[in-house]
Amino acid sequence: AGGRGAASGSTAGGPCAACCRDAALFLSHPGGVPVLVISYALCWFSVLSPHGLILTAYLQTRHLSPAGLAVFRAAGAASGGLGILAFQRASRRHSVRRVALLQLCLFAGCVAA
Repeated sequence: AGGRGAASGSTAGGPCAACCRDAALFLSHPGGVPVLVISYALCWFSVLSPHGLILTAYLQTRHLSPAGLAVFRAAGAASGGLGILAFQRASRRHSVRRVALLQLCLFAGCVAA
């Protein structure tokens, strides 16, 4: 908003510094907003992925362009695939039980926070 942030890249310190400032601003929001957003994003790494008609309809009511909606849906599908890949790779190094327990603890921590 107002040309600030990582997207503009015109702030002091360059785009990387602006991205760090934007992340700090996001994490400083009150009321648990960052935890809710991060928890929601982590759902893409499981079968609980929030997709379908309801999410699409909601994003359209928020005036997301069709191109933006397509990018959002594609990124969600890609991150779901990456979640499966990460689980497979972690399962090669550790027991499936340990990897699943870690995943459950991460989900529970995000939801409880």
